[in-house]
Amino acid sequence: MSSRTLFSCYAAALLVAAGASQTFGDPLEVPDQVTVKSRASIIHLGSLDSFDITEGGKQAARSLLESLETGKKEPAAAALDIYKRIIPNENFGGEYTALQWFCEYLLSPEPQQKTLRSDRFTDSFYEFFAATNYTVLKRYLSRKYHLAEKEEKGVDQTEERFLEDFILFNNPRREVWEKSSKLIDCLKLKEGQVVADVGSGPGYFSFKFAERVGKKGRVYAIDTNPRHIEYLNSMIAKHTIENVEPVRAKDDDIGVQQPVDLVYMCSLYHIIYAHASEAEKDRLIGSIKRVLKKDGIFALVDNALVQDTELPYHGPFVAKELLVIQMRYYGFKLVDYQQFTPQRYVLLFKQVPPEETPVARPLPKPKTAGQEHVLPIQTGKSLLHLAEFKCSDAGIAAARALLDGLEKRDRALVQSAWEQFGHLNTVENFGGEYTALQYFCEYFLAPAGRQARFVKGDLTQDYFQFFHDNDWAVLKEYLKRKYELVDMPDRMTKVGFERMNFLEDFILFNNPRREAWEKTSKIIQSLRLRKGFKIADVGSGPGYYTFQFAKIVGDEGRVYAIDTNNDHTDYVNRFARAHGVRNVTAITSKANDIAVSDKVDCIFLCSLFVVIYTTDIEYVKDQFMDSLKRSLKPDGTLVIADNDIVDAPTLPYHGPYMDRRLIISQMKHYGFRLVECNQFTPQRYVLKFKLEK
Repeated sequence: MSSRTLFSCYAAALLVAAGASQTFGDPLEVPDQVTVKSRASIIHLGSLDSFDITEGGKQAARSLLESLETGKKEPAAAALDIYKRIIPNENFGGEYTALQWFCEYLLSPEPQQKTLRSDRFTDSFYEFFAATNYTVLKRYLSRKYHLAEKEEKGVDQTEERFLEDFILFNNPRREVWEKSSKLIDCLKLKEGQVVADVGSGPGYFSFKFAERVGKKGRVYAIDTNPRHIEYLNSMIAKHTIENVEPVRAKDDDIGVQQPVDLVYMCSLYHIIYAHASEAEKDRLIGSIKRVLKKDGIFALVDNALVQDTELPYHGPFVAKELLVIQMRYYGFKLVDYQQFTPQRYVLLFKQVPPEETPVARPLPKPKTAGQEHVLPIQTGKSLLHLAEFKCSDAGIAAARALLDGLEKRDRALVQSAWEQFGHLNTVENFGGEYTALQYFCEYFLAPAGRQARFVKGDLTQDYFQFFHDNDWAVLKEYLKRKYELVDMPDRMTKVGFERMNFLEDFILFNNPRREAWEKTSKIIQSLRLRKGFKIADVGSGPGYYTFQFAKIVGDEGRVYAIDTNNDHTDYVNRFARAHGVRNVTAITSKANDIAVSDKVDCIFLCSLFVVIYTTDIEYVKDQFMDSLKRSLKPDGTLVIADNDIVDAPTLPYHGPYMDRRLIISQMKHYGFRLVECNQFTPQRYVLKFKLEK
């Protein structure tokens, strides 16, 4: 499991949202409800924007790079001065301290340089970045801080992610901000014990554990990233370390079969909590319980939310209460809790007998304003899920049948694909792209005289032509990319990611069958739009709602199609021009500003807030909300439509989702009151807010 930052129980962790340091009483006393005290999110997964790259950080990186390229010490000294000023004022516990270490090394005389590299693991860290005249460190600085004159979009993104992990996790100054030694001390490891370091990365803790358990003990260094496994093996060979065994794990299985005394998971569970499906999480925790000895310890180390006034942005975080209560429903009790720095906590759990594990109970769905800040906790499900749908073997088989059918013009293969997608829609992913792929199958199979009925309406016709033109060129490309049916050379590059993101959004959002599962028309009716209204469609994508709104508000109204993706706003502009739609204005916005100077009657966000909630830095989210308030008329309406948590027997996976009460409670702190809640399908709710007077 990689500790890499790249979509439980009900709101337990919201106590931490207040930013105050939290303590537990009796470790066995876990509350059944939580009071929300702040507008801050309870979980942050890493920014999707560039706001965490500040001017100070960029200038320091530029100076350090200059020193590496020219051999001059003055730029390194300038970089060191900047780091002294911005640590910890900008980002506490991040990579700045590692880059500061390199500055100090470059400025030190040779005897002191030897001292700085006296630890064998620090020496390996240095050698990794300094090899061949600092080639790796130069590349990292140039790409991370966008210092190259021209952006390199063809670079393999997996390499960049590995370097980010490596410089952060094996940072020689990690002890300073994390108090790593104290974390290890509280585990009370003994000679001869067995440890599973889950999400080991390049082995920062694995090798420290190995020293504690000695030659008679064993440490399994477990990660899903092959680059980390490769580095671990090289370190083991170089230093003849016999009690560390790298293990390539799966997303849902730690990959260890032998009994262990300790399962250790650092800076990872926030990813599992929000990215793993409930079934994946069940299997992963099951694989931990399977190997953990009867009296063994399961240790979770992660970051807590700390308000900016106390500590600057410090990367991903998850409220500790969220983990404590979720583990309770997985059959673990909290036996110890330590916090040695404001942002870093360690939770120690032991297993309890099945009869002591609570049974989850369904929760009521709030329909009106009320006790927004008091949230009961009666389930072990995660409050939100952000990851994209993962292609199953059955989905890949159906996609291959469709691709082969299109290329060979084989009706039997397309018919088979249609049947497979129909089944998958009921057992794997309801309301996803399977319905769109079925739509294309049905067009292909329909008699020539009946195909016209599949392309009624300008938006549907444009959607169809986009994928169908040039002998289904784009649909074939999509199938090859999404289901990895053909090795695409740019698949892991930024160009490939951007292309895939646009195609995924387009096939899903403008799906002609969207009405069938979403009841789009009922959602629009609930907005009560009128002629002459002005509406901001925030996160418009390729305009599915935008152009329906445009018909309702008429020429005297206006629709602002707002998206951070240029591909989407370009498409909206092209479609509007081609079809003579004059009341739509497309705006390429920023993560912190919708960039609307007008006052609007309604702001509409669909399938967007869960991303804002989990990936925007707090101050970026604050600025985004301020921009909504500036653009909304005094009696205007803010509408947030998103996916609900739905039990698997009721509905299979249906995309990212979040408990609506997280939105309601956060909006309350931003000055919005809930005035109406509608739900026309099991997975889709629509929340309407007004500004407090």
